[in-house]
Formats: sequence, structure tokens, C-alpha cells
Amino acid sequence: MVSDGCYRHLKELDNHVQQLQSAYASSHQFQQMSKDFQAWLSKKKEELNQARPVSAKLDALQSLIEEQKDFKKTMTDQIGSYERIVAEGESILQKTQGDDKAELQSQIATLRSNWDEMNKQVKEREDKLADCLEKALKYKHHVENLQPWIEKCQSNLCELKVGINPVEIEDSIVQLTLNDKTKPSLGFDKLCC
Repeated sequence: MVSDGCYRHLKELDNHVQQLQSAYASSHQFQQMSKDFQAWLSKKKEELNQARPVSAKLDALQSLIEEQKDFKKTMTDQIGSYERIVAEGESILQKTQGDDKAELQSQIATLRSNWDEMNKQVKEREDKLADCLEKALKYKHHVENLQPWIEKCQSNLCELKVGINPVEIEDSIVQLTLNDKTKPSLGFDKLCC
């Protein structure tokens, strides 16, 4: 028959073994989740780096903005996973000591850094696309305002008399200038974004 003291020590030993198994399972789960998330993050970073270059064409720019919105949504969808992984790592960190603790701290710091850097790059691209869209819309508006004047100038060029006599050329230019009442209200300096 086992004495009460031995039984108590066996029970404590059993509890300790269960705690170790639980810690091992948690650590293993964290390592796997962290590894999978880092791989996903690396894939997304590669996708972002290979994204189509920003275009000056309005329709292409709008298409890029839609692609960027979809990309950002995939990032937003992963916030919960990221937070769970970090929380799990911090929980394990509180129970860890020695070299393992330093290694785990480094792993969590790397995960945070990679996540923050990715979000920064997504925001920068989003801002760049928005800025380009604003400039493209401004440019389109200026071109639409100038188009009638440009067409009138082209029409007036056809009416210019070409000759050798400088007085006739000067009179022709003066006549066209006096007849031109469709000058644009915008100067060329306002075309610049």
C-alpha cells in the first residue's frame, strides 16, 4: 500500500507533468501559428512589392485603388489572428525563463515589427494612390476646360495667311488675336498639380 506522503508526491509529480505537457503544447501551438503568420505576411509583402506601378491614366488608377482596397481588407481580416498570436506569445513569455525567454521576446518583437512595417507600406501606397487620383482628376478638369480653346486655336491656324510680306503676316496675327474671345480662364501655370 502506498503511503499518504508518497501518494501526495506522485500527485504533485503528475500535476507537474501535466503543466509541462500543457506548456509544451502551448509553446508548440504558438511556434506554429507564428511561423504560419510570418509566412503569410512575407507572401503579402511580396505581393505588395510586385503590385502594378502607379498609373497616370484615370481608369487604371481607379483599378489600382480597388486592388489596394482589397489588399487592405485582407490585412484587416488578419488583425484578430495577429493579436491572438501576440497575446499567446506574451502569455508563454510570462512562464518562460532564461535563454528561451530572450528568444521568445525576440520572436514577438520581430512579429510586431514585420506587422507594423507591412501596415506602414500599405498606408503609404494607399496615400500615394489617393494623391495621384486627386492630381489626375485635376488634370482631367483642366484639360476639359482648355479643350475648346485649343480647338479654336487649331481652327485659327488654318486661317493664318502664310506669306513673305511681314506686314501681311503681322496683320493676319493681329486679326486672329482680336477675333479670339475664347481664351481660357486658366493659365498654363495652373495645369501643374
